[in-house]
Amino acid sequence: FCASFGKVGLMGDMGLFWTLPQRVKAGKAKRMLMLADVVAADEALEIGLVEAVAPKSQALSAALQKAQAFAEAAPLPNRLTREALAHFPAGLDDMLAYESQGQGILFTSADTTEGLNAFFEKRKPVFQGN
Repeated sequence: FCASFGKVGLMGDMGLFWTLPQRVKAGKAKRMLMLADVVAADEALEIGLVEAVAPKSQALSAALQKAQAFAEAAPLPNRLTREALAHFPAGLDDMLAYESQGQGILFTSADTTEGLNAFFEKRKPVFQGN
């Protein structure tokens, strides 16, 4: 990764000044943005810029495995989680309110019933998104 804007006389855009310091420490973000530091995969993993790395020969397989895991996950709580986290960094009270709203929706969903039944029946749940 390289935020190379400065090399061509520009500065970061598209919210990078907000998102990058959320992922890495402010000092590291400043150096990356001002000096166009190149960040190798191992360092990107270490500083939290990426969630995972894989050897080039295994990258597609690793990505497909992760995609499959997302596809099998319960869609409704994942949607509500994405919506709540889109408001980060909100205050604790706001985040607790999002959690409360989300749980209220989920407790009455068919997917929660399916998830609980699957848990007690010791089987893999099949979520439908409702």
